Formats: sequence, C-alpha cells, structure tokens
Amino acid sequence: MGGLEITEMLFSEMQETKRLDAKFAIHSKSDWLRKIQSKQNFIKLKECLYSLGSGHTPYKHDVSKGDIGFITVECISGLSFNRDKLKKITNYHFENEFLNRRIVKNSVVCTIKRRICQAYPFFHEENLAFNQDIAILIPNSKISIGYLATYLSCKIGQEFANGQQTEQMNPYISLVNLSELPIVVPSMLFQKKIDNLILNIQKITQKYKNLYTEAEDLLLKELDLLDFEPTKENISIKSFVDSFGSSGRLDSEYYLPKYDEVIEKIKKYKGGYIYLIDIAMTKRGSLIPDSYYSTNGQAYIRGADISSNTLTNKKMTYIHSSFQGKSKTIVYENDILFALIGSVGTASLVTKEFENSYLSNNLGLIRLSKQVLKPIVLHLILTSKEIGTLYFEQKEMRTAQPKISDKDIHDFIIPIIDQSIQTQIENKIKESFRLKEESKELLELAKRCVEVAIEEGEEVAMEFIEKGKI
Repeated sequence: MGGLEITEMLFSEMQETKRLDAKFAIHSKSDWLRKIQSKQNFIKLKECLYSLGSGHTPYKHDVSKGDIGFITVECISGLSFNRDKLKKITNYHFENEFLNRRIVKNSVVCTIKRRICQAYPFFHEENLAFNQDIAILIPNSKISIGYLATYLSCKIGQEFANGQQTEQMNPYISLVNLSELPIVVPSMLFQKKIDNLILNIQKITQKYKNLYTEAEDLLLKELDLLDFEPTKENISIKSFVDSFGSSGRLDSEYYLPKYDEVIEKIKKYKGGYIYLIDIAMTKRGSLIPDSYYSTNGQAYIRGADISSNTLTNKKMTYIHSSFQGKSKTIVYENDILFALIGSVGTASLVTKEFENSYLSNNLGLIRLSKQVLKPIVLHLILTSKEIGTLYFEQKEMRTAQPKISDKDIHDFIIPIIDQSIQTQIENKIKESFRLKEESKELLELAKRCVEVAIEEGEEVAMEFIEKGKI
C-alpha cells in the first residue's frame, strides 16, 4: 500500500457535497484546511453572502455583436480584469434576460469553469453581464469585496479550487461546492486595508492603460489614421503584373482593398516611409529538444510567452545548463519577437530581464540595424490594429493554422515618425510599463498579506501593507 493517499469520510459529509471522488476526499482533510478550520473566525462562504448565482449565454446569440459588455472566463485572471476580452450582447438581451445576472455595486465575479476561482471585485455598478462560467457573489456585512476577491485569488483559495474542481477536460466547480469554501474573517480594519490596496491597484491599472492608449492615439493622429476605418469592400480588380506577378499569391483575401488603403495612407505621411528590411534584420528562432527543458537555467521564449503583445515569464520554460547552443537564436534587449504560427500578428518587445534568452522556432525576431525608429515605437506600429495588425493579416498563409515566415515581413511599409513625436510616444509607453509593473507588485503584495494574516497574524500582515512590500 506504499505511496497511496488514504482518508476517511463520513457518509453524511459526502451527502452534503455529493462528491465521491478520492481527490475531493483527500483535499477535504488536508493540513491547510484543518489550519483554517481551527481559527475562531472561520466560517463558510455561504455564511457571508447575501446571494450567489451564475449567468448564461443568450440562446442563438452572436456574442461578438451588441453594445453591452459580456464577461467570460478569459476576462478574469488573478485579480485582474481585461476589458479588451469582453464579448458583446445587445441591449435587448441585457434588459430582458440579465436582470439578476449583471454587475452590481460591491460584488465579486469568480470563474467556476476551466480556470477556477479567478476573482475580481467591482466597487461600482457597471452595465456588464456574464455567462454561465462566471459566478457573482454579493457579500453581506461580514466580509468586504476586496478581501473576498483577494482570498479567492491567493494560494488558500486556489488550493481549495484545485481540490473542489471536477476531474474533467474543462474543470468545473458547482455553486454548492463553492459556497462551502472555508473563509477566515479577519478584523474589518484589516479588510478595509486590503480594499484600499485593491482600489489603488485598479486606479493604477486604469492609468497605465490610459497612457498606452494616449501613445497609440498620438501615433495614429500623426499618421492621419486616428479615425480611420478601412473599407469593408471585398472586391479588388488587379492585373496579373500587379497581383500574382509581383506577390506570388493566388488567395483572394490577400488583395482586399483595405490593405491597399492603409498602405497608401502610410506612403502619404509627411515624414516619408521605408521598408522594414531597410532598417532591421529578421531571423527565425531555433528548436531546442524538450529533453533539455528545466525549471531553471536560460529562458526559452515560446509562443505562449508573448501573448497579449507582452513578454511574461508566467509559463516560461528554461533550458538546462548542459545544453550547448552556440548556433541557437539568442535575443537581446529591444529586439521585437513575433509569432510565426498560430497567433500571427502577436509581437512583443524584449526587456532587459529577458536578454540572452533562447528563442523558439515558432517565433521570429526583428532587430533594428538603423536608428530611424525607436524600438518601442516600431513595436507600437507593428501591434496597432490600424497598421501592423492589417500587415500581418494580409501576409499570413491561411492554412489549418495561420502562419508567416520572417521573410514575409521584409516589405512592411514603415513610416519614419518625427523624432519629437517618437520621444513623446516612448515616454508615455515607458511610464505605462512602469505603472504596470507597480500594479503587478501590489497585486502580489495583497495576496501575500492575506496569506500572512492567516498564517502569522494580522499585525505582521499590517506591517507589510504599511511598508508596501513583502
């Protein structure tokens, strides 16, 4: 029987949750759960809620159309809320089907499918609805929304989620099981401290997003593209010389008029334009066998690491020091990485922390050879939906998985932006990045302070809050 995990449960305990699986039984008797249940201020989630419910998706409704934001699992991650991921529903559906399935003041949304117990607090009412994979929690006076959302997002809430979720392809937790979450309720003074911290994080988050938007608008205004909407016309008549004769492409999508429109706009820019290959070199990454993968060593940047046009180490793979990779592609600060397969059009700027990392063969690299443009400005151009997104969209090969080669981007038309405008753009983006890092650090501080309050006491956690760091 060596190596087996065994636990005993009363039949009455299993009846309450209707769970018979071994994982749930073992989790329900775990050391951390016993520790929480030993606290005098321990209650169950259902005891500190006015209500708990979930949403739904309108029947036969296209969630890409409408005016009202519609929350799905993709919108919520680790106390963060990505409004760019919102789907849309019509005002008719919102008013007629979502009377009790909309965001209200002082509520918490929590994912109950796939990525379980990702939470976000809403301090104010918003015209937003949510689908069946999202739960909405309305706390009573025993608990604050900032503390509750942080509790769900810290390791305690996440361990509970891991034990409670069903063993399915798409993990799921029922509202009944979620309501059984053990909650340690600290003093209201501590809860308010966490609330204030979360409110400050939300303000900083909005500020860094606004700064980035300002930088985008400054670029587009300079190029007379601020209010530009490309035509939806899908017919283009070209001669053989101007089509296959010059591009080698037979797919009709390649010749959509909207691509010509944006290119003509760029060519008319007062500062002039240049081809990407004239100011930069491109290169494909290298394949490194997974036998060298490790939890430490030299970073190996892959497609998942540049999602949302930002390079992160959340899922980073590392290469063991025994690997000899002299001929492999290495990245440097200010290189721009872009997807060659799958999420074509995704691109990220390499920051100092990722310098000397290996680059995967499903990514390409752009390295400036002439300082006509600042790297941060070129990255903005390449990720702008009005410019770079259309460039990549036109060039990608529409196979089972979209793909592009590093050579395909050589003839991208790049505007030579006025240097003073470039400096303004750079300053806004750098400040945006700085605030984004500050926001991330404060998020980790909030989660850790809740853990410390439970493990070591409120006084210790309060000291961390006052210092602003762990």
